Amino acid sequence: MQGDADLALALVLLLALSIGPILDLPSTGWTGRRDTPTMPPVRAHVVDVNHAPPGELRVLPGVGPVLADRIAAERDRAPFTTQQDLLRVHGIGPATVSRLAPHVRFRPLETPVPTDESSPPEPSRGR
Repeated sequence: MQGDADLALALVLLLALSIGPILDLPSTGWTGRRDTPTMPPVRAHVVDVNHAPPGELRVLPGVGPVLADRIAAERDRAPFTTQQDLLRVHGIGPATVSRLAPHVRFRPLETPVPTDESSPPEPSRGR
């Protein structure tokens, strides 16, 4: 009888250990130790500097309302193509560029293609 109980316990433990991968449960980052919990990595929020409104630029680390307005004004003058272009903005130095690097991207500004409605009329030829 003891052998049957041991076999049943072994089967229950085997099932309990194997059901996690079968169900594809999400990883929580918990290691089982209370003193050193680990958190899953957080992805950085990425902002397209050439297209984001000033309000979205403010979510960047170290960028407040004044610096966001300066970035928007500078990109209106000339779009940014690299991280180093941010040095053109008053108040942004090499340390700020390094801090912003994982959070910014630089998509080029697209020029609108004129449609038939927006193209200027052809000059009339008088007869």
